[in-house]
Amino acid sequence: HKPSPAPRTVLLVTSDTHRADHIGAAPGAKELTTPNLDALAARGLLFEDCFSSTNVTNPSHVALMTATHPRDTGILNNTSPLLGAAPTLAERFAAAGYQTAAYTDGGLMIAPWRLLQGFERKFTLTQDVSDRVSDVLGYLGIARGQRPLFLFLHTDPVHEPCVPPREHGLRYADPDYAGPLRYRLQALRKQRLSERDMDASALLGGISDPTDADIRFLRALYDAEVAYTDEQLGRLFDALRT
Repeated sequence: HKPSPAPRTVLLVTSDTHRADHIGAAPGAKELTTPNLDALAARGLLFEDCFSSTNVTNPSHVALMTATHPRDTGILNNTSPLLGAAPTLAERFAAAGYQTAAYTDGGLMIAPWRLLQGFERKFTLTQDVSDRVSDVLGYLGIARGQRPLFLFLHTDPVHEPCVPPREHGLRYADPDYAGPLRYRLQALRKQRLSERDMDASALLGGISDPTDADIRFLRALYDAEVAYTDEQLGRLFDALRT
């Protein structure tokens, strides 16, 4: 093999707490709208029977960035740090001449966990995924034409508290549902809280015996966050193909 004269941009996206069967193209998937991820699967390679090494943020991302199983790293929780001596994916890309940039939230991705080890540019943001994608698009305009780029984007709308934007929020919900969760959602939004600042317990707390209708409403909010994430990733995919 020989190096490409025009190396491609490499994009790595993680969607935190996103169920495998909540992508339209996945085998056995439930009915929901993820046209951009589905189109990506159609053009590329879709792993139909694939599992994360663990369901915890820090160790699963450490495994992803080091190609080492949590059994071998010993990192099994969200508090154990990655050793500075551990070789990472970003460091390998940097050694190959790539620019390396990471856009994440301000939580588990930053020091002292060292999940962004090897990235020369680290943007730890707490905004909604729409703002995060907009920032990435702005950076792409600057980075293009320089060295090839390895870009990592961590998204978390699908993570609790699952309070999707108003225009997406009830697209999958039963329009006749009038249970307590609907009114709590409305009350939280009247307080003008940021969608990302709403605590899950504020929406779910105190409901000791949820009904089937309550559970369906919660699942509808989750599905709406999945669709919203897909919509925003579509903006990024379109920009990278132009």
